[in-house]
This record gives sequence, structure tokens and C-alpha cells, in this order.
Amino acid sequence: MPMETTELYMICGIAFLVVFIILALIAFLMRIIMLMFPEKAVDIDPAMIAAVAATVQTIFPGTKITKLEAKNDFYRKSKNNPCHVYAFS
Repeated sequence: MPMETTELYMICGIAFLVVFIILALIAFLMRIIMLMFPEKAVDIDPAMIAAVAATVQTIFPGTKITKLEAKNDFYRKSKNNPCHVYAFS
């Protein structure tokens, strides 16, 4: 191999490692920030629970709701409908 090709591989390898290290540092900083500022719990309105239960019972008669979850990222986007993920059996 000519000298220029070897240098090109070396430059590419070093650039790859530098980018990898930078991304690892950013991930570490994100982890620290997430520990410092934990996600707030979303309170589900009892009226919303009753509405969801009534709707599920209408669509799937005889269904028993075992778990009702609010998906927080959806709640931030729309205050009108905090319940996005429903688990029932």
C-alpha cells in the first residue's frame, strides 16, 4: 500500500474514534441530566378513567380493565387527552 492510503485509513480511524468518544460523552451527560431532573408522574383524571372504561365496555362488552397507563410524552403534546396507552384484557 502506498503511504497516502495508510494515512487515509489512519485519519478515518481516528475520526471514527473521536466521534464515538464525543457521542459517549453526550450520552453520559444526558444520563446525569435525567438523574438530576426525573420525569414527573402524570395524574390521570378520574373522569378520564370512567370515560375510557365506558368506551372499552361499549366496544368490547365484558372486558375487564386491569391496567390504565398515561403515556407522558403524549400528555405533554396534548393536554386534552392524557390517556394514550391502554392495557386491558
